[in-house]
Amino acid sequence: MLTVLLIGGYGTFGRRITARLAATKNLHLIIAGRTLSKAIALCAEYTEHPITLSPLEFDRVMPVDPQILKRPDVIIDASGPFQNYTDEAIADYCIAQAIPYFDLSDDREFCARIMAKSSQTPLITGLSTYPVLTAAVAKSAASHFSQITKIYAGISPAPATHMGRNVVAAVATKAGETMTALEGGRLTTFPAMTQTRIMQICPPGGENIGKVLFSRADTPETDALPRLFPQLTDIWCGAGPRPAWLHQIFITLAKLRAKKCLPNLGRFAGLMHLVQNALPARDMRGAMRVDIEGLDHDNAALARRWHLVARGDSGPNIPALPAAILIQRILNGQSLPAGPHYASDLLELEDFNPHFTELGITHGFRGAMPKAHSLYHRTLGTAYEGLHPSERSTTLRLARPLRVWPILRGAVTQSQIWSRIFSAFLEKAKTFRSQYP
Repeated sequence: MLTVLLIGGYGTFGRRITARLAATKNLHLIIAGRTLSKAIALCAEYTEHPITLSPLEFDRVMPVDPQILKRPDVIIDASGPFQNYTDEAIADYCIAQAIPYFDLSDDREFCARIMAKSSQTPLITGLSTYPVLTAAVAKSAASHFSQITKIYAGISPAPATHMGRNVVAAVATKAGETMTALEGGRLTTFPAMTQTRIMQICPPGGENIGKVLFSRADTPETDALPRLFPQLTDIWCGAGPRPAWLHQIFITLAKLRAKKCLPNLGRFAGLMHLVQNALPARDMRGAMRVDIEGLDHDNAALARRWHLVARGDSGPNIPALPAAILIQRILNGQSLPAGPHYASDLLELEDFNPHFTELGITHGFRGAMPKAHSLYHRTLGTAYEGLHPSERSTTLRLARPLRVWPILRGAVTQSQIWSRIFSAFLEKAKTFRSQYP
């Protein structure tokens, strides 16, 4: 029986880790948190499942040792917001007791402090969408590249999904504060959530989210990704809360904070949480996009763009998946690497695919594909692989050569306008035909 202490076990992501592991045998989860009644209530939901649960009252700001009554085999810190933590007391306890440690931090500074620990005890930090999924996508695309030089990523939560207060506080606390990022081959500093980027999100075979406004956030990718791709010169990761008008207000507040016109925006996290979750008629779709740029094996410029759309409550499950996957590995007899590691070092996109399928999450790559593939294949991208063989045989070709007829322009201004429109259309058609015979 593997015993796992899950701190923040009834929170936004802790309860989803529990749900992902509910069908697992030989696993005992200790649901820990400050409010014992909430831990007891969550345990009561899983009495008919193979997993066994027990509640524990635990406050991470208090000394750790007296609160843990029985030594667990693994400790997962899913409490957050890690942006607010000034110490690593739980990790230090794990080192002292030689207990493997996981955390769901997406804060660059906190992850960096864990990585600086000197220990042979497994310390896995950053078990969250940032940086795990960003790195997994880049590793999946790496075979197309001789070198990867730029990675851009954006996460846009579904507006209709209830956002936990800690999640809102994590973003608000850092907004307008100085952050460090890799840009132009060197580390630079600027106020967080003040730089913006627009990305359109539409996975192959999936729904089109449209253009989403992202603002740059302080994420672990700055330190984690160069370990995997040493030739990186630019890393840009952002958050894209919707609706856009509310995000614009938040960006303005971040800029005011950067100019010291406002106190730390973490003070307003409660109000932001209330507003974010009170908006009516909101979109049920969350989304993510990762752009990978660099050189192909002929040293020509290459870009691959990965899109993801998650409907309903499936999106908030994504940050819970890395921890659940690693716990399953332990139960299957696999060992964890000694010492501190970013979770992005350990996980691949293939690890997520079965869970994405189960959750109904659509994802796939767009971008350059071999010319040997048909236009139909190149248009559909990775969605092509999911088609029935009879559907794959479809080719998008013009049935016969284009016939170009002369256009006689009349003297009337309106006829001249229409003739120019049709002439431009035919020129585009000829270009299209020459590129895709």
